[in-house]
Amino acid sequence: MTMFKKTSILILLLALVAGCGNAVKHTVSTEHYRLKPHTVALLPVVWKGDAKEAEKNEVSLVFNDMVAEKVRSLGYAVTVVDEDDARAADAATTPPAELARRFGAETVMYSSITGWDTDQLVTYAALTLRARFNLYSANGSELWKAEHTSKKSDLRLDRRPMEIAIIDAWEPKVQRFIDIVFATLPRSETPASAQERYFDWLP
Repeated sequence: MTMFKKTSILILLLALVAGCGNAVKHTVSTEHYRLKPHTVALLPVVWKGDAKEAEKNEVSLVFNDMVAEKVRSLGYAVTVVDEDDARAADAATTPPAELARRFGAETVMYSSITGWDTDQLVTYAALTLRARFNLYSANGSELWKAEHTSKKSDLRLDRRPMEIAIIDAWEPKVQRFIDIVFATLPRSETPASAQERYFDWLP
């Protein structure tokens, strides 16, 4: 067996081990099941981890789109809040209840990327992603929260530059990450009148 084959087998084993994800840490409050929210104001993802600025911009666009699509697939009516509106509302410091009223939703969802790291070794490319999500009601109570860390790895034997391999590979890894996390969010039951239910929630 050549040294290259031995190295490739070792890297493959490491990749399989590294690719095993941990369970999603999450909590669903009893308030969620009582209120049964349907409308969500989705705030843009906030970075709390290190990454290149250009990479942050590209990842943020895709991440926000994937989260919005996933939440919609669970039966929620989603209002996507863009960066400009989030800044105008001072979303980082404004209480969730005020944001919900501002954007006309029953709930507000926060997303944070707390870790983003790419590893490059000869024929091995890996992405480590850590993120946190919080869903608050229009009365300020936390309905759901989830936090997850995942390291996904690929064995590349085509000798392409690792930068290219990672760019080609990170989108499906992020999608799988989001699918796993949002499997812990209860589905929404479409109400007869979401607007009436929203005003019933107002203090």
